[in-house]
Amino acid sequence: MKKSIHTDPDQVLRAWLKAHRKAKHMTQRDLAKIIDEDHTWVVRVESGERRLDVVEFLRLCVIFQANPHEIIDRLWLMDIITKHAPPWEDKRAAAEPPQAKPYRVGR
Repeated sequence: MKKSIHTDPDQVLRAWLKAHRKAKHMTQRDLAKIIDEDHTWVVRVESGERRLDVVEFLRLCVIFQANPHEIIDRLWLMDIITKHAPPWEDKRAAAEPPQAKPYRVGR
């Protein structure tokens, strides 16, 4: 799997985060103050020089009062995630959610 910070999923995620920051009328410096980081941290994330980890992403969602599923679902629907399925998986199987097996009580 390509690990570049310039892949389509990363670009879409960065645009989504930047749009949410601007919708809250926050400058990069305002956001940096809230998350107790230097403003260059926000600049590097938005420009693609730095990736977000899951905890940072969720923290920003809380700050923006945004539902993390909004962007995750968008990425999924865009077929970005399934395009990058590990090569050992069948792409069709990777795109379909696993079927739950019925729970059996006793023998």
